[in-house]
This record gives sequence, C-alpha cells and structure tokens, in this order.
Amino acid sequence: MVKFPSAAKGLKWMFWGETLSIVCVLAGIIPLMGTPSAVGQFVCGLLILAGACWARKDDDRFWMVLFLEAVNLVLWLLDEIGPSRLIDLADGLIELAVIYLVCTAAAAMLEETGFSGLAAQGIGVWKVFLGCFVGAVIFTVLALVVPILALLAGAVMIVCLVVMLVAQIYYLIFLYKSYHALERASAI
Repeated sequence: MVKFPSAAKGLKWMFWGETLSIVCVLAGIIPLMGTPSAVGQFVCGLLILAGACWARKDDDRFWMVLFLEAVNLVLWLLDEIGPSRLIDLADGLIELAVIYLVCTAAAAMLEETGFSGLAAQGIGVWKVFLGCFVGAVIFTVLALVVPILALLAGAVMIVCLVVMLVAQIYYLIFLYKSYHALERASAI
C-alpha cells in the first residue's frame, strides 16, 4: 500500500486553515472585530500555505497550490487596502483552481490507498464549485448586458451563494476525511 504521510499532514493544516478562516470571517461581522478578523484571516492563509508546503512532498500538484495560495494571499492584502471587483474575480478564479488541484490530488492519493468512495466525493466537490462559479459569472454578465435580467440574476446569485456555502462545508468535510484516511493508510 502506498503511503502519503506528508500529504495527510498538509491536508490537516489546510483543513484547519480553511475552518479557522470561516470563523475569522464570521468574527469580522461583529463591530470592532474587523482588524482582529483580518489578522486572523492572514494567519489562516499562512496555515493553508504551510499545508500545501507539506503536501507537495507527496504530490507535485501541491507546488501549484502553494504558488496559487501565495498569489491569493497577496491579492487578499491588496483587496484589504483597496477593494476591487477585478481582484475579487481573480481571487475567485484562483480559489477555484486551488480547490480543483487539492481535490484531484487528494482523490488520486485516496484512490491509490483504496478509498475510492472518498476520492469520488472530492471530484464531486470541485465540480459543484465549478458549476456555481460559472453560473454566477454568466448571470452577472447577463445582468450587466440586459438590465431587465438583474432581478433574475439576483435570485440566481442567492441560490449560487447558498449552494457554494454547502459546497464549502462539503470541501471541509472532504479535507477532514481525506487527511484522516491518509493518516490511517500511512500508519499501516
């Protein structure tokens, strides 16, 4: 059986970085918590970077995750200084690419270690993110081109946001189950 101890450790760090990032975003809603929330989000970005750095030892796709997460962290800092829709779009594209790379790399390792069902879940997770992202972009462009569709686009965007929230939860569950499965496989 193939073992992936570094990937297990990296996915664990990425899981905690993603989970704590959500907590920091929610804390940012509370008045006077904006700065601590932003600092927390930056630290979470560093945790995710550290996770990608660990996981790259077992799969080369995590080199690209490491690079993309570093670019995303820089974009996040720029967006904190001066928010921009272009930065938001680039952030969304990079995040989609990161989720694709993490899910497919983890799925390949899980497949090799005999966790086919969990591997299929990972592939499904990134496809849901892709569908939501494409839908959001299409309806945003349609709303800009045909103003009468703005109301329909708004309704579709709400649905996309809810589905993306559910997909984010599934992504966290996938990361959690993946690092546990790879830890078990590496312990044998």
